[in-house]
Amino acid sequence: MTQLTILTGASRGMGLAMAEQLCTPHHTLLCISRGSSEALTTLAQKNGTTLIQWQADLAQPEAVADKLKVWLQTLNGPTFSQAVLINNAGVIGHLGPIEQATASSVQQALAINLAAPILLTQVFLQATRAWPAKRKVLQISSGLGRRAMAASAVYCATKAGLTISTEARRWMRRFHSSAPFRGGASSAPRRSPATSDPVRSLA
Repeated sequence: MTQLTILTGASRGMGLAMAEQLCTPHHTLLCISRGSSEALTTLAQKNGTTLIQWQADLAQPEAVADKLKVWLQTLNGPTFSQAVLINNAGVIGHLGPIEQATASSVQQALAINLAAPILLTQVFLQATRAWPAKRKVLQISSGLGRRAMAASAVYCATKAGLTISTEARRWMRRFHSSAPFRGGASSAPRRSPATSDPVRSLA
């Protein structure tokens, strides 16, 4: 049986390093990035990895999510022992006072850092729901999603949103079979969310 990994932001930096580590035999690796890597293609051929590289702009997350949904539906789920989505792509965006940020820079950061991982996670979990494979989603977040830093309001906000949305989903699974609690966020029990959830946020 083979493993499936979907990795965003794989054309450079940490994403490329992860992609290189994932180029192993019996592995299907889908990389979604603005660019492609010839070196990665060569490594995949050498190591017997089935590599697919999509050049896509995650600032348009709905289009990428729709394409991923269609692609996943073409796969034979029972042939995979494990299916993993790694949402690694991200942009720093505007640095400086928030009043100096442009609307386009804010929208880009929100789309790439927050909307894209949420939509890709939704599509991935839906499309693989009936697969027997062990499923995992890794959200590559940042410490700035929990601790603010001067001049990084937009980046901090998007990473905080990603972290909290992941935790919220885990709380939903924890109480899915229980009667819904009433009230605001302060009514939620102070316990750790379910640890069996496939979705994880890594800072």
